[in-house]
Amino acid sequence: MARARSKPAGVWALLTADAITGLQRRSGMSTEEMVQGAGLSSPYYLKRAAGVLPYTLNDIEAIATVLQVTPLEIATLAAQLADDSVATSTTEQAAGASRVL
Repeated sequence: MARARSKPAGVWALLTADAITGLQRRSGMSTEEMVQGAGLSSPYYLKRAAGVLPYTLNDIEAIATVLQVTPLEIATLAAQLADDSVATSTTEQAAGASRVL
């Protein structure tokens, strides 16, 4: 049986990748330390961190454990990044509209 190909990372996966990167930087842990601690290979991790492929729930759980946070904290930070992105986009749209007026 052929293995199904992974779909490219969607918006939520990209926000999750950004959240993980931010938490890793805040922790002071090197990327290599985090990757090894989570039991991931560097190429596997780098594809997900770059948004080429999405993380699995197992990946998120392993990374959360290494970073000493919960998967919910990763999801919450991703949601906050989404809110920030919407707020920035709305502000930019409003600024553009005022320039037209």
